[in-house]
Amino acid sequence: MTSKWQVTSPPRNPRYRRSDPLVLIPGLPQTAEAFSDIFEPVSKHYQFLALDHPGLGDSLPPVNGYDTANVSKVMAEAIHDILKERQCHLVGHGNLEYAKTPLDIPVLALGGASSVGSGMINLVQNFAANVSGGAIDDYGHFLPEEQPSAVMRRLLELLDTYQNR
Repeated sequence: MTSKWQVTSPPRNPRYRRSDPLVLIPGLPQTAEAFSDIFEPVSKHYQFLALDHPGLGDSLPPVNGYDTANVSKVMAEAIHDILKERQCHLVGHGNLEYAKTPLDIPVLALGGASSVGSGMINLVQNFAANVSGGAIDDYGHFLPEEQPSAVMRRLLELLDTYQNR
């Protein structure tokens, strides 16, 4: 028995979609619903998948347990089953700690102005080599829920930079 994941993608106009889809992975213990406030604005620019972690939201528990290696494997397989060999942009919350070696990918690191703020960039540089970002005002911890417009603006700026190369 394999885990089933909720794939969420509202109707969108294909002429506005860019080539590489977004894969939205919430931080634990959140579900895909954590990104619901950005579904509509994302759909104007990208095809996207919003995935629940195995055992959360509408997904079944993982067959071989909840350890990081198994959950990561299930997530990678689910993404591959849906996208096949297509490249994608991965958008996650708190997922970089699973990296065993620093990633050579562009990473947007955002923190709340009243908490870690721009210091999030320094923290994330432990896991990735190509980090940009900064502080978001009036934000606590769950960025896409608390400041969806600011998240979309910063995310689209980053993606446009790399999409146009």
